[in-house]
Amino acid sequence: MVQTIARTEQIERNKVTAVRHTEAMVSGDVDLLDEVLDPGWINHPIDFHEGPGVEGFKAKSRWLHDHFAFHFDHQDVSADGDKVWIRSLVTGTARGEFLGHDLAGTPVAFTTLECHRFAGGKIVESWHLQDYYAMLVQLGAIPNVMNRDLAPYQGWR
Repeated sequence: MVQTIARTEQIERNKVTAVRHTEAMVSGDVDLLDEVLDPGWINHPIDFHEGPGVEGFKAKSRWLHDHFAFHFDHQDVSADGDKVWIRSLVTGTARGEFLGHDLAGTPVAFTTLECHRFAGGKIVESWHLQDYYAMLVQLGAIPNVMNRDLAPYQGWR
């Protein structure tokens, strides 16, 4: 019973840590990443404007914070064993130039799915998917060739 309680408490701590991971991009406080990511952290896939490891993700987080004012609405946070999954609706506005276009004030809304694996209370590996198609169409960077309704996924709520 004591082991079950300890395991449950660790899973809940992992969920809090996984949510804090997104705070670095929202707040621009990339030093927070040192608290939540293991030094050997691996990210799948490495995203645009990102180099490998924690330092690469810090650079990407700075870049995102400089170019967008984001808010993450964590709609689902689930955990089992050493993994935490988060489904979020991300909303925000562009802060200036993006892909060679002045997009200041342009609103965006898209979904993300994240899976984080934990060891020793820190994230050691992450997998993520973002609906960049929706974001890029909303920013006018690409045409909506799929003719998709890009309203913020009301059916998922």
